[in-house]
Amino acid sequence: MKNSWVTRSQGLNVTKSVYLCVMVTLCLLFMTTSAWAATYYLDANIGNDNNVGTSAAPWKTLSKAQSKVVSGDIVIVRNGSYGIYTETRTNRTDWITYQADAGHAPELTQIFIDDYGGGSTINAYLCFDGFTIRPAPAQARGVFIRDAQYLKFLNLNFIGQSKSYLGIESWPGLYGSRYITIDHCTFSGGTKTEMFEGFNTAIDLTADYLTITNNDITQIMASPAGGGLGISVGCVNGTISGNDIHHTTADACIGIGGGNGPLVIENNKLHDLYIYKPVLTETPTATTWSADGLTMTNPSANWNTAGVNFIDASMEVVPVSGTNVLIGEGEKFTVNGDSGDFGVASVSADGHTIVLTKSPVNGGQPSNVNYYIKSRTHIDLIQAYAYSMTANLTFRGNQFYDFGEQCCWINTPNAGMGGSNFIFENNLVWNSYADGLDEYWKNVHFGYIDGLTIRNNTIIGKLSIDNSNHVALHGNVVGYIEVDSSCILTSNDYNIFCRGGVASPNVIGPHTIFLFPGYSWDKWNNPAFTSIFVNYANGNFQLASSGSIAVGHADPSNYAATDILGNPRDAQPDAGCYEYGSESAVMYGDVDGDDEISAYDAALTAQAAVGLITLTAEQTRAADVSGEGEVSAYDAALIAQRAVGLITKFPVEG
Repeated sequence: MKNSWVTRSQGLNVTKSVYLCVMVTLCLLFMTTSAWAATYYLDANIGNDNNVGTSAAPWKTLSKAQSKVVSGDIVIVRNGSYGIYTETRTNRTDWITYQADAGHAPELTQIFIDDYGGGSTINAYLCFDGFTIRPAPAQARGVFIRDAQYLKFLNLNFIGQSKSYLGIESWPGLYGSRYITIDHCTFSGGTKTEMFEGFNTAIDLTADYLTITNNDITQIMASPAGGGLGISVGCVNGTISGNDIHHTTADACIGIGGGNGPLVIENNKLHDLYIYKPVLTETPTATTWSADGLTMTNPSANWNTAGVNFIDASMEVVPVSGTNVLIGEGEKFTVNGDSGDFGVASVSADGHTIVLTKSPVNGGQPSNVNYYIKSRTHIDLIQAYAYSMTANLTFRGNQFYDFGEQCCWINTPNAGMGGSNFIFENNLVWNSYADGLDEYWKNVHFGYIDGLTIRNNTIIGKLSIDNSNHVALHGNVVGYIEVDSSCILTSNDYNIFCRGGVASPNVIGPHTIFLFPGYSWDKWNNPAFTSIFVNYANGNFQLASSGSIAVGHADPSNYAATDILGNPRDAQPDAGCYEYGSESAVMYGDVDGDDEISAYDAALTAQAAVGLITLTAEQTRAADVSGEGEVSAYDAALIAQRAVGLITKFPVEG
């Protein structure tokens, strides 16, 4: 370079100098958030805002901490009530963490993060860890989010007060919320025992990039205005994994309301979802009815009492027997107040009189009527009834069991707003709950889906598909199959169907086993079907033996790579959600993995049953010696008996 002012040696020196300057600058930038981060302490009981915020001299209030902390700081919070955490329009470059001190359970009534109207989504970078969130009636929700991103809610205990409360809710706002993590939180009614005394909805998020994992959700119930969901999302990019949603009377355990995905729903346990039936204090046959059948009166009734007796306009009366009354009307094939329901219009202040929306009269004045009262809310474990385009959903490795009506209702209102690219694989569906409902409801249903793969599922019930295109069915074990003529199957082979049928123009592949073709509503507990499994009666649907017709019967060119337990499938995979032999690596009762069954294994199981510890997937398999699909005190008792020689075999072992 003829005109250069820098010689080659100078150039090297300059390059080294520039490099050193850049490195020093980067180190300083890094140190601004790491080396200078601070840890402060809050104590609502003995703290003082004039203190310096150390462990020995803690602050008292959240507002003091908020005024002092900067990106990267940690605030350790001790026991006490701290009211509402409120924040608007605060941008950060690193996390601020509010964390419960070891052995402490500080309480908040609400976390309120509303950044609406500021011109963009703000980078909140807030983490809350270890708090109890107990919403007050004035708030009615534990967490509210709008137009904020980078939020973590970890190990929080949400305690609801009634079916009008929400746990965590986000509104779309102008710019949306993103990057929200909810992990290892609990949502319940606290010490309340009824299934409806927690929240209306635990998690209700319209946001993108969601991670909802390892949460325990219970005591959810729909209100008269609707809702009632364990988790409700509409999102782009999300994971719902490892959650246990159970013992609720909600509209759905998981609801999906639109979004282009990808959304992965995997390894969740959804179970014990029942239609709410209040406990009646009156003798039903002693209730008097008006001549028109619209008014029922009983001085012994407590129809407006809070607790297990309460009745409101979300419910209906179902006659079972009596004179001049329609029997069972409204119990079957009615959803959310159809004309068949004898809905509750009002309840008197003294709780002794109900006025109905429709009369059950069949002839003269009703008398000697035996009845029960139930919620009119239609319930599903999974509900993807999207009112906008929903795409790229994967349901994988979930356990769905003991549900009062439907397992999955994955459907859109019409073909113009259908979903696309859905995968349903490695799921287990079964039901031991007997409620008298027609088996029509005990199903997994898909409708208006373009691009649907259903493979390696075990469905002890009905699988129905309509108005869907590009559908592939491979390697499933199904109690009852119903594919109507509005569907177009691209492939349908290597399945095992007990009953049902596939309408033309679709065909059944040459490797599919149809035990009893035809649309008979007979149960699917025929020995030809039940013998596939280890213990059908007790809900153990692992494959019974190497001679099971499901072994080696999945499609070798179209199958899930692992089974529901995460074990790899063989070169010739098995039909259903379990791969035969995958359970052989686990010694039942040996929870600690030391190759023997001892009192210590029983103690671990007992602790897991009451929630004191969390077992790994393999430990859970070893502890579930009853084969009931969950770890219970009964399992602990069985292991203790085996440890001292009182029994020689567990129920799960056949």
